[in-house]
Amino acid sequence: MQQDPEPPGGSRLVEVPVSLLENGMYIAALDRPWMVPPHLLKRGKSDLRRLRSYCRSVYVDPQRSQPQVQAILSALQMPPDPAEFTPFPPQERRRSAIASDDPREVQHAEQLYFKTQRTLLRLMRDEHDWYRRQPTLQREIGRLIASLEVVPDTLVWLTRLKHRVAYRMEHGLNVAILAMAFGQHLGYERSRLEELGLAGLLHDVGKMRLDQAVLDKPGPLSEEEFQHVQGHVLHGFAMLEHDPHLPTAVKIACRDYHERLDGSGYPHGKPGRDIDETARILAIVDTYDAITSDRVYSPARPATEALGILYQGRRCHFDGRLVDHFIDWIGLYPLGSLVELNNGMVGIVVAQVPDQPLRPRVLVKLDERKTAIPGVLIDLAEPDLGGLRLSVEKSLPPGAYGVQLEALPIPGG
Repeated sequence: MQQDPEPPGGSRLVEVPVSLLENGMYIAALDRPWMVPPHLLKRGKSDLRRLRSYCRSVYVDPQRSQPQVQAILSALQMPPDPAEFTPFPPQERRRSAIASDDPREVQHAEQLYFKTQRTLLRLMRDEHDWYRRQPTLQREIGRLIASLEVVPDTLVWLTRLKHRVAYRMEHGLNVAILAMAFGQHLGYERSRLEELGLAGLLHDVGKMRLDQAVLDKPGPLSEEEFQHVQGHVLHGFAMLEHDPHLPTAVKIACRDYHERLDGSGYPHGKPGRDIDETARILAIVDTYDAITSDRVYSPARPATEALGILYQGRRCHFDGRLVDHFIDWIGLYPLGSLVELNNGMVGIVVAQVPDQPLRPRVLVKLDERKTAIPGVLIDLAEPDLGGLRLSVEKSLPPGAYGVQLEALPIPGG
């Protein structure tokens, strides 16, 4: 894995993919050794276009960069949490051509989300006859794909409504939706989207065969308990492998999504060349949704932390090309993220601005003193905000300061 350069004075540079560059970042080096810029990125889109035509990534000096970009630089240089990775214990976000803001489509997507969630819950609670509900799930996957074409933001927003007591049920559906939406961004055909969706819904089916007390244990697992939990992928594969109606890619992805490129994963310690792309995508989406969810043994963390962990783990744990595309698609501040602005106000990201990943539209719910207000929509990409220079200071974990997504209307489009 390529090491970050270290400039004079000992300041560590941060490797930043060109898709995430923003004005105010001090570029100290490029990934093209024959080009030596160092300069502060400040001339806007012309700089960005030129760099994107030459490079995949650049090296940014945080100490020389401006305050408004420090939050994302901190996330990108954050070391991964060892508990997440220890083997033992298309460039621009695309909008569908038929995307709609029709409230009826939004309502239909919401109903479909919760209907699929109930079907998955019944399947996960029925150890003996669970397979009888699988055809229903396959039909609902088709309907979810159709809904993603029309109101993609609605379904992605719903994946941010998380509850600790319902984690295992919500997680499977969230992984399915995020994987399919990501697959749409990558330009996958419908058959591959269906495989991603089914793999997302069924990737944890083997947990039905585990000791539920171990799964629900709030503290650290012993090595024996951790090995017991690891067994869920082989249990799941045994439950799925003889189903003639289930695509082979789905069965393999459900078995291999905990494998890692450097061979440190499980169940077989496969190297990257033996890991199918569907499993690679599932690994990224599963990790992202798990980190940003409230689990019995780990509180939810901000989306920027999850993206930082994925970015730090690319090339050794995760497919670097897919990680870069995933961050391009979902954004540095994903829809539904809770953020604090540089003046202390707190709000929820309700829209992203193409080519300006650090300047989303934010619905402010708390003022500078953290007092609740009715809700003020601020477009951070606007050059004139009444003389204020507002930017995102940091991401917050879901539910911070009592701000809940459930109280907000569900977006369309």
